[in-house]
Amino acid sequence: MTELSHVAPVAVVDAETASVISRDCLLAVLGEPVTRPWADVLLSSVSIRVSLAAAPISGPVDAGAVL
Repeated sequence: MTELSHVAPVAVVDAETASVISRDCLLAVLGEPVTRPWADVLLSSVSIRVSLAAAPISGPVDAGAVL
């Protein structure tokens, strides 16, 4: 499960709207470019694309054993 939560001041939410901020959170999780000045480390830690790219490095997983 991947998620990104972001806290913004009320003035920022009023100026940009919650839907714009929510869209950037969604885009960050999908690994797409965002308009927020978030650090690359944060973006790579929540990106599904980065997780998928790293999956072969971690090797095969026995899903039955995990459950």
